[in-house]
Amino acid sequence: MVFKDSKCCNCGHPIEPLPSWFGIDTPFREGRRCDHCQKIEDEARKRWETQEEERRRKARELEAAREHEERWKRLCPPLYRDTDPNRLPPEPLKKVLAWSYGSRGLLLHGLTGHGKCHASDGIGKGERVS
Repeated sequence: MVFKDSKCCNCGHPIEPLPSWFGIDTPFREGRRCDHCQKIEDEARKRWETQEEERRRKARELEAAREHEERWKRLCPPLYRDTDPNRLPPEPLKKVLAWSYGSRGLLLHGLTGHGKCHASDGIGKGERVS
């Protein structure tokens, strides 16, 4: 079996030749890399794949946020949607916004016109609405 000389296509460093039965015109003869150059290319490919996955993840998150905003607009009346939190009583609003869904519910009580509905709709804006 006869071997042909082979060089790395990136750096020109000699590499282990392929047997002559591969033939000169086979794609295996062109574009071969030494171990060092192949490792660099593999690392670059892995970085690119990681960046691409991160880009896809961010796109999914952005789409989920857009869908959440659309659901919010469909569910919440415009009067409550545009509530300015600075116009609501700060202490009750703070308690309402600190609440998170779980085994304990949330009970709002008080006089009419004191921001119970506006504050509770703030929860929906910040939380995922199913």
